[in-house]
Parts: sequence; structure tokens; C-alpha cells
Amino acid sequence: MVKFPRSMTQFSHTLPRFFRCAIAALTVAAVAACSAPASTTSPSASSSSAAANVSSGRVAMFLPSDGFTLSQSTPQNTWKQLAADTRSQLESAGFDDSDITAHSAGNTSDQATQVLDFLTDLGIEEYGAGAAASSESPTSSDSSTSSDASSSPSDTSSTATAKTSTIIIALATGQTADSKLYSDYVISDNTTSDGNSTGASSATDPSNLGSSADSPSSDSSSTSTDESQSSASSTASETSKASAASGASSSSSSTDSADANAVYSLAHMLGTAQEAGVTVINLGSPIEGFTANVQGELSSPWLIGRLQALGIVNKLHLASTVENQPQAVEVLIPYKDESFAQQAFEGVWEILGPFFRSGRVYSPSGRLGANSTADSWKSVAYAATSDDDTQKELESRLDASNGTVSHMEIDAVLCLNDSAASGAIAALRSMGYTGTSATINPDVSISGLVDNLRGGKDITKQQVPAPSHTPSETSTDSSTATDSAQLTEEQNTLRDTRDSTSWPLITGYGTYKSQLGSIVSGEQWLTGLEDRQGYAQDLARIASGVEQGTSLHDLTSQVNSLSEDDSSASSTSSDSSSDSASSAPAQTFVLQRTLLAITADNIKSSLIDRGYVSAADAGL
Repeated sequence: MVKFPRSMTQFSHTLPRFFRCAIAALTVAAVAACSAPASTTSPSASSSSAAANVSSGRVAMFLPSDGFTLSQSTPQNTWKQLAADTRSQLESAGFDDSDITAHSAGNTSDQATQVLDFLTDLGIEEYGAGAAASSESPTSSDSSTSSDASSSPSDTSSTATAKTSTIIIALATGQTADSKLYSDYVISDNTTSDGNSTGASSATDPSNLGSSADSPSSDSSSTSTDESQSSASSTASETSKASAASGASSSSSSTDSADANAVYSLAHMLGTAQEAGVTVINLGSPIEGFTANVQGELSSPWLIGRLQALGIVNKLHLASTVENQPQAVEVLIPYKDESFAQQAFEGVWEILGPFFRSGRVYSPSGRLGANSTADSWKSVAYAATSDDDTQKELESRLDASNGTVSHMEIDAVLCLNDSAASGAIAALRSMGYTGTSATINPDVSISGLVDNLRGGKDITKQQVPAPSHTPSETSTDSSTATDSAQLTEEQNTLRDTRDSTSWPLITGYGTYKSQLGSIVSGEQWLTGLEDRQGYAQDLARIASGVEQGTSLHDLTSQVNSLSEDDSSASSTSSDSSSDSASSAPAQTFVLQRTLLAITADNIKSSLIDRGYVSAADAGL
């Protein structure tokens, strides 16, 4: 029997230039040459009855390998943890441990081999086998052979097994040195060239930014950000559909030919699995030439930047700020890859841009102003190659030695990740800034925060103004703002006359264990992470529904994070090559969860109580 080549390296070396044609020929030959029943190639199949296969669902996870580290200065979420959480949720949903497999791979070639092994174990060994329900095949030869194959009892059994099986996959490429500073799940390729990310509208829900008292009042929230959020949501929705439709992954185009061949092989095999009835859930970066049944949108630079900007807007009540009492916000964009920095800044600017343009916010360093745009990212981006780069950068920006003040006033520092937040804390300490973000609310003490974390009592915060200002209750729209030249002059004056050592809000992302103590003490106000456990629960619910015969459409009413996207599959079918288009599902669905914003107020309920970290990890 001719099978898919088990070595992807061998596959890439023997692949002709016009490999699409060769693959088609290979798969046709494989079907024609197949004479043995599919169950003979699967040890697990031979040890269980066909009836058992029909009633038992199987779930296989194919995820990237985690980098080995003992450091606590690393992001909270890893693929290994997602696999463990998902397995636990699947077992709770009734899956037997033997029907759940988790595989990790450091490259797409190894990942393709792992997928091949799983499909072989299911009895899916050639294009079209067990795919009698498929309405069309690449060639007439495939069609006739598939009909013959599906008539055998063993193939019927493997088809039934496939139809209750779920593949969960995340492409083992696409991460950069930058994304590793945020979590394993951050895929910058999910973000389009204009900076808008899929899933943006739900992932930046302001209701998740800290406790209810940290969220703005309904009036102030709608006054300041309704327009920008509406625009971002509609654009993100369109981008989400376009991203899923094209299936374009820039990671594959940047890899060598062996990786590109492996990605193609993956797309081909996953399409074959779909035709046999397997449900495929793809997480993060799309797979070129393939449309999953469910596309899981995790996180992106755009989302991370936007989350922190929204946190600052809400906490400083920028909707209530007027032009003659603007607030000082400094934006730090550390990077190793310029593309990541650009995408992150576009997310930040989506939220903060209107406040800079209206004069409600100014940059103490003068790097951003009323005339800045989303293309101004280079003015606040800096190469971060060592741990103290952020400290040096912020000290340089806030240097007041040549001015008339001893300390520039600073109300918030957006640091993008927890590593940069650590550097910002060190810079502020060295420059003589005092206090913590907890002093923004004088009614809350650090001892009270600690008592809250230990479960002793809840904190009730009052809505308060920014650390150094008392803004007017009236708000001026950007349309009536002072012209940009006058704003620039006024903001230059503010930098020269406002002297304060008050500690600002500091934001980051990644939820490093090394920074949890700073969250508790109030030195760092906000960090963030993906809702890993929520995703694990959703994945298990989808797999369980598939096993019970529930359609994905019906599952959208049971899994709140799952939504239907009607346009992506049809676009993929028209844009993709003919061999991959036939395997595209009639509809694809999007799975997305809101990013979690963690502050001292909700660290216990959001992290400790849910088991992300222990009380000891937070220094308690």
C-alpha cells in the first residue's frame, strides 16, 4: 500500500517543482494501490471492536514545543499548559484518557509526521478514503475509488471513528523573539498590515479591566471611546473574515522550502481528514491552503497594545479630562522585530490617538503629539536587546536635568510587556519617583490589598481622578480642540513647568511570576494574559459536542466564545488551489475569548483562585 511519506524531510527532497500536480498524482496512485483494510494498519483499531469505535470520540492535539526555561521572568501561558488544561476538561466531559493524545513539535515537518500517524491510526491513509459523504473529489478516479473503498465494512468503521474525532492544531512556526516575551500564543502573523487584528472587538472588552471600580462609569466610557471602539470592532470583524478566508500565513513564506513543503503537506492531510469527517480546530496562525472548521483567535500585538491603552483610558478617566489639564502618558514599544512593534503601536494608537489629538493627553518626552499617527511608531519604539534597555530608555525620556523642573510629571507608562515594566520600575526608582499606583486611591492601603489577596476581605474602591489632576466634569470633543500648533506649544510648557515625583500607572503583559510581587505592591498596575483555561473549556465543549453529533452551528449557543463566520469558507474556496478548495468546510467558525487584564484588585479571583498561580507565587 502506498501511503503518505512518513518523513517530511524525505518528502521535501523528493518533491518535484510542480509539487501540487505530483501530490494529486501520488494520492490517486495511493488510492488505486490500496487493497488491505484500513484497520490492519492501526494497532488500536485491531484491539477494539467496530462498535466501540463508533461510540467513542477521539481528540488529538498537535501543538508547538515549549522552550525550556527555569526562569520566572517568562510569560504565564505555554502550549504545554494549554494541553494539560484541555486534557483535564476533556476528561471532565467524559472522554477516556486513552482517547486523548497530545503531541508537541519544534517544526512543521515533525508536526506533519505526527498528524500523518494519527490519520493512519484512524484508517485515513489516502485521499478520499472514508469520505463517502463528500460531494466532490479532485478527479473522477478519486471519486470512483472512494466509493469502492467506503463500501467495505472496515472503511465504514474508520469513517465512523473519524466523524467523532477532533484535531486541535497550532502551527509549529510563526513565533518571533518578540512574541516569546508575551506568551506562546501570541502570533504576530494574525495581525494584518494595517494593524487590525482578528477578534479585536471582544478581546478588548473594557468590562474586564480590573475590578468594577476600575472600570469607567458608563457615561465617561461612552464619551471617550465609543467612536474608536466602534470603528475598531467593525474593522476587526472585516479583517477577521479576510484573514480566515485567505488562510495566508506569512510565517510559511519566510521559512525555507522544507518548511513550506511541510505546511503544504499539513494542509493536504488536514483537508483529507475533514473529508473523512474529522473536525479540525486551528489555533493562532492560519495554515496556508487550508480552512479549519474552527479558527481559534488567540492574541496579537495589536490586541496587547489596545488592552493596555484601554486600561489607562479607564483608570485615568480620560473621558473627564479637559485640554487645560491634560494627563502625561509615555508609550514604550520595546522590540526585536520591527513588524511586531508597528502592529502593537497601532493597537495602542487606536485608543490613545483621539486623546492626543484632542489635547487631553500629552507625552512628557515629546515623542507623541496632536499630529502623530499610527505611522509614528518609530518615535516610541526602541531596540530591546538586554534587560536594562528599558530602564535606560525611560531615564533618557524623563531626564529633566536641562529643564526648569527636577522631575517630569508622569501619570502612566505603557510598557507593553512585563519585562519592560520591570525596567520602567527600576528607572523610576533611580530617578526618585515615590509611591505606587495604589496611592491613586488614598482609601486603599497595601495591607488592604494583601488582606484581599488572602481572602480576608474585599476592596471597595471609589472612583477617583488621576494621580495629579482634578479634571472638570465637562468634556470637550476633539472637534472643538485647540489647533495642533497651539496644543504643541502648551504641552511643551507643561513639560517645563510640571514637577512631580508621584508614581505613575505602569502596564505590561505576560503575567510573569517575577512581576506578581510588583502587582501586589502596586508598583506595576496592570498585566495581562490570554484566558487559557477558558479556551481549554471551550475546546472540550466543542469536541464533546462533535462526539455527540451536535453541529458547530448549534454549538454556538452553548459555547459563548464560538461564533459563525459565513464568508470565510466561500472566499477560501475561490482563492485557494483546486486540491485544497475541495476540502474547505461549508462554513467556518471563530473561537475567541477576551484577554484577561490583571490588577491587584482581581489577582486573587482571576489568577490564584483559578489555579494559574499560587499565593506563594504572588509573594503571599
